[in-house]
Amino acid sequence: MKNIINLISGKPQEIRAVMLGLDNSGKTKILQQWKQSEVVQTNPTIGFNFETIQTQRQNVSIWDVGGEIKQRNLWSYHTVGTNILIFVIDSTERDYNRVQQTKAELLQLLQSEALNKKPFLILFNKSDLPNSMSKEEILEEYQISLGMNSQIMQKKHKVNVIKYSAMNYQNIEQVFDWIRSVSKFQPQYMQ
Repeated sequence: MKNIINLISGKPQEIRAVMLGLDNSGKTKILQQWKQSEVVQTNPTIGFNFETIQTQRQNVSIWDVGGEIKQRNLWSYHTVGTNILIFVIDSTERDYNRVQQTKAELLQLLQSEALNKKPFLILFNKSDLPNSMSKEEILEEYQISLGMNSQIMQKKHKVNVIKYSAMNYQNIEQVFDWIRSVSKFQPQYMQ
């Protein structure tokens, strides 16, 4: 009910998002780009980064959690109470072992009962680079091989896949339009 009142009154909606993905996928660069509206040099994340992105209708608080192997076991702690999960994948990554790790981590999150019914935004970052995967390659490599029957998955989660570039803002409007569309009736995490 509070979300409807906030939408009517014009008060910004509070959204909590968690950004996950393997190390070097570009999570921190994306977060800093969204916050500062410019591309900045970043270092590997140890622990997590936190920023609130203010738009006209939303305050989106985003936790960017480190993606190195030793940090991934902490992901579940950061997903508690989240409204939206953003999973970032390096679209230039073609190393078999890294692709398999990415698929395994994503599938584990998608199958998590704790995240049932949570919207998932899957960003294929670095799409500005010439060696990035095409949309067809992405769908074949990640969606089909994950066994993601889209009808079954859409019943469990609202899932969207967007090719993105943290360097040139490719599809940034599509990202925030999707966040806005799925978060209209998500429970508030801040009072």
